[in-house]
Amino acid sequence: MNHYLKISRVAAGTTICLLTFTNMASGQENLPMKDTAQKTDTVKAPPKPWKVKNEISLTFSQVSLSNWVAGGENTISGNGHYGFSSSYKKGHNSWDNTFDIAYGQTRQGSSKNLKNDDRIDISSKFGRKASKKWFYSVLATFKTQMFPGYNYPNDSTIISDWLAPGYLGLSVGMDYKPSDILSIFLSPVSGRLTVVQRQDLANEGSYGVKGAQYDTNGNLIKKGENYRYEAGGLIRIQLIQNIIKEKIIWTSKLELFSNYVKTAQNIDVNWENTVEAKLNSWLTARFFVQGIYDDNARIGTDTNNDGIKDKFTPNIQLKELFGLGIGIKWVK
Repeated sequence: MNHYLKISRVAAGTTICLLTFTNMASGQENLPMKDTAQKTDTVKAPPKPWKVKNEISLTFSQVSLSNWVAGGENTISGNGHYGFSSSYKKGHNSWDNTFDIAYGQTRQGSSKNLKNDDRIDISSKFGRKASKKWFYSVLATFKTQMFPGYNYPNDSTIISDWLAPGYLGLSVGMDYKPSDILSIFLSPVSGRLTVVQRQDLANEGSYGVKGAQYDTNGNLIKKGENYRYEAGGLIRIQLIQNIIKEKIIWTSKLELFSNYVKTAQNIDVNWENTVEAKLNSWLTARFFVQGIYDDNARIGTDTNNDGIKDKFTPNIQLKELFGLGIGIKWVK
């Protein structure tokens, strides 16, 4: 009986304690919440330092003809693009990163598939605030393509490949950010490394590297160099503009590079523009145009109409892509 008596006492004591605690808690709930509410209103959650965005788009186009008197050929093309961006902002520090990869092919009639887009573009920029709109900044970039490119219609001659060319850049300067949509990076100290890892292209002196040396009989004496170093100045302007909020977005990136050592007056230009129109939750129209002028990229022309390219000079390069397809975007 003593054993059960002890258990009863413990149970009774525990019950009393629980009832007392419950009454005290209910009493606290009935107290006025004015001060607490005021404190809650004044406390705001700190903004998240990281913003991350991913986007995927798959676009398609097709032309199908049957007994078409006016002539023409069946055409089908498909393009894919993945973009990643992250930005960090806390205190006096900022860090912006982008990764873009795109690939596409087109087929006309009974011909083989032709590559119409192939690019990898990575950039990382770290900044330390100098004033309200200016940042001391360091910018690193990398650009190349994934697969071989051919001198169409000749699909046996490779003119580009992975890291042929590849461009690596490192720049130090000031970044002007008057708003969240505009960045103007000015670098008086910028280095650029051009890589041509395919030896056949390096021997030809493609993309500005020093070509191979041959004797009078055409025998190879010295291989072409696989690297080209440049020191100069860089201006990089980037704009992301919501033309219609979350419906039509225009992204523009302009890069201007001048080689201090050689032909500083011949400025290399790379200007990319993308307009995306979100038609509904998953359907997207995408327009991309890119213009390039590279003083080291020689483009062949046939001056005497004999079918052989006999003159190689720098020229403006243009690429335009338009497609309608699936677009998915998510932001953290």
